[in-house]
Amino acid sequence: MMNAQTVVNSKPRKRLGLRLWPYLFSLPFVLLYLAFQFYPVVYSFFLSFHEWNGVSEKRFVGFSNYVTLFTKDPLFYKSIYNTVVILLMSLPALILSGMLLAYLIFNMVNGRMFF
Repeated sequence: MMNAQTVVNSKPRKRLGLRLWPYLFSLPFVLLYLAFQFYPVVYSFFLSFHEWNGVSEKRFVGFSNYVTLFTKDPLFYKSIYNTVVILLMSLPALILSGMLLAYLIFNMVNGRMFF
């Protein structure tokens, strides 16, 4: 036989279980994201403060790599310029092709029953 205390305590536990399911379903994505996206970015940032050829011991050099990049590397600013040019040339084409594809799919007579 259930007393009043048991009935009162069972409702929050049931609600907690219902609120927990979305987090359990998103947990695999979060773990994979942390393993394959977040960790490499953080580790690359850590390595940027070291001199390392991938085989020997890492040697801490501080901001020396960044100073060299911004002051002595002639190709750095050229590569930034090329990246911006490619972005400005490809972005409108990507947006227009996506809009055109969406318009064509939306106006398909035979496809309306499918979507």
